[in-house]
Amino acid sequence: MTKLSADARVRGPGAGGLTSEDDGLRVFKALSHETRTKILRLLDVREYTVSELTAEFDLAQPSISRHLSILKGANLVRRRRAGQCVYYRLAPDELSASLRGFIQRFRQCSARESASTGRRVKLSQTGALSPKSYVGWIDSR
Repeated sequence: MTKLSADARVRGPGAGGLTSEDDGLRVFKALSHETRTKILRLLDVREYTVSELTAEFDLAQPSISRHLSILKGANLVRRRRAGQCVYYRLAPDELSASLRGFIQRFRQCSARESASTGRRVKLSQTGALSPKSYVGWIDSR
């Protein structure tokens, strides 16, 4: 994992010279935990406060806040303050951009592999879904 300076951690992804690869790692780390994916599914429906999210899970409020912090650090959620309440919502544009970036890097690696081996492997032969199916799903959101 890439070590970040304290200054870069405070400013968040994309700041302080972080590469899109660093941002991609943050996104996939954020998506790798089941609780965070469940939070994203809830936020896809409507905004939630931390208290409302805590009521949906069998976790303490600090745990939910930590998960939200990781999601926010990956630019997958946005927050807005209304009085004393902080509302969290899904950031679909950032999620879409992150997945598109990953798919683009996947295509570049695949093209380099094809060029270096002299043979082309179709995604359908690997059993993987095509990047177009992911992009189509993202565009439909």
